[in-house]
Amino acid sequence: MGWHYYHHSPLTFPIGTIANYAWPQITNIGYTDSIPLLAIPLRLLFGWVDTPFQYFGIWYLSCYSLGTYFAWKILRETGITDLVTLLVGSVLAGVTPFLLFRWGHDALSAHWLILAVFFVFIRFRNNPYQVWKTVLLLTGISAFCTSPT
Repeated sequence: MGWHYYHHSPLTFPIGTIANYAWPQITNIGYTDSIPLLAIPLRLLFGWVDTPFQYFGIWYLSCYSLGTYFAWKILRETGITDLVTLLVGSVLAGVTPFLLFRWGHDALSAHWLILAVFFVFIRFRNNPYQVWKTVLLLTGISAFCTSPT
């Protein structure tokens, strides 16, 4: 519902403001669990399109794919080279049952960020500056994936 109201509300400053969602109050796209990382750019690019669309399927696909990718990278970084072990391990880590139970809670599906941080710590364990810089970037991304509440 948050994306629907945001898509049909006028563009205002600050970006992400929804004026007609909880009228007479004003709210922000971040408080509706509508993934501001995707909602704001899509609103800016396709705000003039009246055809209803949603992006949550792409979000779930991205979360599962990135989780599997970072699990693969972690397993490779720890020295595992057996293809079957890499495939099974990365799929089990990328598509875990606790992640599947989050279906319907879009903002809670970004567990790939946790795997990405683990990968950064393993990969750059001898370079604290690179770890700090990359974790700061991932923290910024996570701020736009979840709601502030």
